[in-house]
Amino acid sequence: MSCKDANRSMDDNAFTLIQYDLTDEPLNNPYLKKLSPSIRERNDDLYELALTKPKEVISEITDLIKKYPEVPMFYNYLSVAYSQLSDSENRDAVVLECYKKFPDYLFGRVNYAQLCLNNGNVEKIPEIFENKLELKLLYPQRTKFHISEYMSFMGLIGLYNVKIGERKIAEQYYKMLKQIDPGHRITKHLKRTLTPPLIIRLLLWLHKKITGKVVTLEEYVKMYTPH
Repeated sequence: MSCKDANRSMDDNAFTLIQYDLTDEPLNNPYLKKLSPSIRERNDDLYELALTKPKEVISEITDLIKKYPEVPMFYNYLSVAYSQLSDSENRDAVVLECYKKFPDYLFGRVNYAQLCLNNGNVEKIPEIFENKLELKLLYPQRTKFHISEYMSFMGLIGLYNVKIGERKIAEQYYKMLKQIDPGHRITKHLKRTLTPPLIIRLLLWLHKKITGKVVTLEEYVKMYTPH
């Protein structure tokens, strides 16, 4: 499938129209060539199992990492499994290890960036993505991307923009995700992040009634946070 999106670099607020070639078919993955045929076939199921049966699959993935330490997907699957079990200590350790070993691996970058957002280290995001908010700039040698890559990257950049107070830009990323898969967990998560709880919306409404000024959630928090 093909889609057009408005994207921008981290040092440029101007959006440009980008043509993407997305697919849900397996891409030519050089790491798969390192695996035995049986493991290569098993690889297709591991991510789904990490999501749905994390306890059952952790031991298998750990063994695969020991056998194939230069295959980054297994680190990604393991971090997903730990995340599903709310084991943040082991998840964070695996995410950090993956990023250090494979700094150019997209999912490793996204996972580490999410870890930085969770820990309040927002300033590290530009460095992780080389100041590029667009997949084709980040990976200029590639002409096609898997939908999962697109969703993960765009979702993360959307959350980043929420964190830095660029709500309108984050809403653009939400629209991009919604265009591809409105029911995807990443799309839903960004939507929830962009939609303040009822009590917050009430506070913003009261602020407008009292002061006559409309403020964003980020501006409201800054105004009433002790320094």
